[in-house]
Amino acid sequence: NAADTADLVIGNPDFARTRIDFFNTGPTPGARIQSEAQGFPDADLQFWTDGNGLGLTRKMTIDYNGNVGIGTTGPARSLHISGGDATIQMTSTAAGGTSWDLHSRQSDGSFRITPSPFGAPAVTILPSGDVGIGTAAPDYKMSFGPDIGGAFNILAFVDEASPNNAMRGIG
Repeated sequence: NAADTADLVIGNPDFARTRIDFFNTGPTPGARIQSEAQGFPDADLQFWTDGNGLGLTRKMTIDYNGNVGIGTTGPARSLHISGGDATIQMTSTAAGGTSWDLHSRQSDGSFRITPSPFGAPAVTILPSGDVGIGTAAPDYKMSFGPDIGGAFNILAFVDEASPNNAMRGIG
């Protein structure tokens, strides 16, 4: 029995849920970690927080299959993020590193990759399948925005062995 070898065992005799509440000040918890049974022996691990004193709400779930959900109580994939405008930020810690945001936008259903914070979209994919590079509003299957320098060198085929021998097109 794994519980016999554990240094700390927290349990609840009703076997449905076990939780740890964290109190800051006042009589209500500010955060909670909870294990909730989903049928023996499966259990979800849930993380709850209180925003603005409005009461605890579940923010993250790790289900018994190992799927992680942020903003959803039932993650359907290995990582499932749900919310109005769900965003993942990736930041390089190397010298001169940059940050990029991956956005799923509720307002128009688009998916965008943008430099962070709040840069113009580098790539936009609309629910129709239209893709934009350098434009937030692609109106064709592949749309290109103008080059920032004003030139329209939009497409280049580069030989990695000889990058100066690029073949450029459109513009």
